[in-house]
Amino acid sequence: MNAAQHALFTIPKPAVGTHTVIITYPAQGNYGAFQLPIQTIVVSAAPVNVSLVPASFYVKVGTPFSFTATLTSWSTSNPSSVGTVSFYDGSKLLATSPVNAAGVATLSGVNLSVGYHSITATYSGTNQYATGSQTIQVQVGQ
Repeated sequence: MNAAQHALFTIPKPAVGTHTVIITYPAQGNYGAFQLPIQTIVVSAAPVNVSLVPASFYVKVGTPFSFTATLTSWSTSNPSSVGTVSFYDGSKLLATSPVNAAGVATLSGVNLSVGYHSITATYSGTNQYATGSQTIQVQVGQ
């Protein structure tokens, strides 16, 4: 108990999932024992923002594209060395890359046909971080 007669407690970095908290006060002197109603706390995976950037938004046919997906989260840290990022051209999977220690996944050497392409980077998520994705448009010209 603090000076204001409040009991404070902290649960440092609880795991993702449902947790039950039971708070009891033992009998002391003139005061009887007491138990607060059982509380349930749900801890969700931290949301992840995916920032997808191509080396260029336009290339001539035959010139390969490179893409960088940077992951950030408002949580205490960004995803680093956990999970993978899958890169898609529309619904077609181009490749899957691991996330490095800087929270970045890259894809290089992608040759696309002439036209506009919707490229999506989708983060797989982990037990600590939620999935996330971003789609951008790139163009291949003659």
